Amino acid sequence: MAFRFPLKIIASIILMAVYSISLAYAQAARQKMAEEHQKVIIIGAGIAGLSAAKTLTDNHVPLLVLEARNRIGGRIHTVYPWGIGLDLGASWIHGINNNPIAQITRDQNIATVPTHYSDSQMENKLASFTIYDENKNKLSASQIRQLAAQIKQFENFISGNQDKFRNLSIEDAFVSFTKAHPMNRQSRRLLHYIITNVYVFEFASDLQTLSARADAPYKNSTIYGDNVIFPYGYGQILPKLVRNIPIKLNQTVKKIVYGHHGVIVETQNRKYLADNVIITVPLGVLKSGAITFNPPLPPNKQVAINQLRMGVYNKIYLFYDSPFWDKQSEWIGFLPNGDETANMLDIMNLYKFTGVPILLVFTGGSFSKQMEQKNDMQTIAMITTVLKKLYGSHIPQPSSYVITRWHSDPYSKGSYSYIPKGVDVNQYQQLAAPVASRLFFAGEATAVNAPSSVHGAYQSGIRAANEVLAVLLKQNDKRLNHLPKPAG
Repeated sequence: MAFRFPLKIIASIILMAVYSISLAYAQAARQKMAEEHQKVIIIGAGIAGLSAAKTLTDNHVPLLVLEARNRIGGRIHTVYPWGIGLDLGASWIHGINNNPIAQITRDQNIATVPTHYSDSQMENKLASFTIYDENKNKLSASQIRQLAAQIKQFENFISGNQDKFRNLSIEDAFVSFTKAHPMNRQSRRLLHYIITNVYVFEFASDLQTLSARADAPYKNSTIYGDNVIFPYGYGQILPKLVRNIPIKLNQTVKKIVYGHHGVIVETQNRKYLADNVIITVPLGVLKSGAITFNPPLPPNKQVAINQLRMGVYNKIYLFYDSPFWDKQSEWIGFLPNGDETANMLDIMNLYKFTGVPILLVFTGGSFSKQMEQKNDMQTIAMITTVLKKLYGSHIPQPSSYVITRWHSDPYSKGSYSYIPKGVDVNQYQQLAAPVASRLFFAGEATAVNAPSSVHGAYQSGIRAANEVLAVLLKQNDKRLNHLPKPAG
């Protein structure tokens, strides 16, 4: 089908470019200033930082956003090399009901498309999943239905044994499940393959390290419904969030000094003073020690940073002249030889959604981290070898490609957070807790009921902004006396 690039998307790209240019000029005009004082500084212009900034701006609180990158959005990053939006970071809205991100798309008439994949009903992915075995034979419809039923049974098995699996991994739970439900070797291999596919690509972690209670935070979520993707890119939600928000790009925070006097934020070339700071940098950056705190963060905060993990989830977009694969399937997979599932690929057919001949290949966990060490040609060659096994040696090389490497990105150092084996779910709450009524924390790893999600990050920014508002009201800031008490 023909694919047309909407004028409103072009206009959105132009507006973002103009905005970036204006930011650069504003930065240059203030370059000679050694120090600046702000009521609030927000570190990070990802979705959490932007939602915090919008909440505070709507409440007339002066602020400044500092962003290390040369762009806004953080782990929302859309590029347009082939006439459609390629999301290098976040792809899905996870549940369209009661979801603030879905509401933004409705308010702005941004197009989205539902997928069979659903994080709340993981077996749904199999409804449009072509799986090849090691002999290049497609699994039958009855085999797929059996796998879907077993996944549901496995999830119920974990839910019914929460205390037993509190300190165990998903792999431990699988072993326990197969003992309780004996099956032949082939059935066990198939089930392990699909559980690996479901959990590794959902949580960006290996089964051996991922807590069996990894999905516990989402149990109290009120968000539900279809998962949807953006044919023209997730980045479309950003322009309206940055209106009237002062942002300085290319400011990498190195040190934060806080106390009764306020907060000093030091970047690679500037010093900023603030009464309060909202820190929205990814968990991976906090874990790396790239930002030093004086005094050090409290022990419970440091424990949370150390114990929670940053997963790795990467994408390889492959553009071809025409599709040669299963065009009607949403997902394509293959069963590795033997019992090896560590080097799995998850392949999404974007042609089904866009009419553009693109395969999107996902890697997750430690294998994804290892793949980042390969150069582009080695990565493409490895994937092409797999595709040739499925579709024959005659298939073409991709005409073009785009590869992400989130673990190597100095401003994220991973894709999103997860709960490792043996770690309590409450560490998310510890990471979210304010420090000394000066430092406030937001971002997906502080979203107690929705970590690893865009809507969780968005909501965490609003929560942190409300915490700041509560402190300012308590301090009797005269500019804020007219405001109602912020929501908790």
